[in-house]
Amino acid sequence: VTDTGTVSHRPYERNQYLCWFVTCNSPRNLQLEFSFFRLDTWGDSVNIIEYDGSVHSNVIPYSGGSLPPPSSMNIANNQSGYLIFFYSDEVDGIGTGFTFNHRCAAVELPSEPTTTNFGGYCDGGEVVRGTGTVSHGPYKNNQNLCWFVNCDSP
Repeated sequence: VTDTGTVSHRPYERNQYLCWFVTCNSPRNLQLEFSFFRLDTWGDSVNIIEYDGSVHSNVIPYSGGSLPPPSSMNIANNQSGYLIFFYSDEVDGIGTGFTFNHRCAAVELPSEPTTTNFGGYCDGGEVVRGTGTVSHGPYKNNQNLCWFVNCDSP
């Protein structure tokens, strides 16, 4: 599933194991939000997993009737996204299902600072644009230096 849309799995049957992979076609901020969520509380679950192409991290399981909170992650390429696993057991009791919406929004870039002390956090530093190398030396004790690296275009 890519870009913007809605996935609804209502009603569901016993003994199901389903998976959706949600991503964006280009670098974007992927937003995931459940608008309906009612599962049997005795073993049925939805697991939201942040996936970067090979490593699973941040496995978040949900069950019962409470809506999971909205989720958001930056997508570098279409190998990254959310894996949504649904499992229903074979025991009596079936929930009515779930619906989630997904949206790929533009990645918001931070604004470029107007000074090199970066709001008082740094003793100095510089703004670097485009491609290049940042180096510093010699350094002194207790220095707080910052570099703000900004692409020429998003």
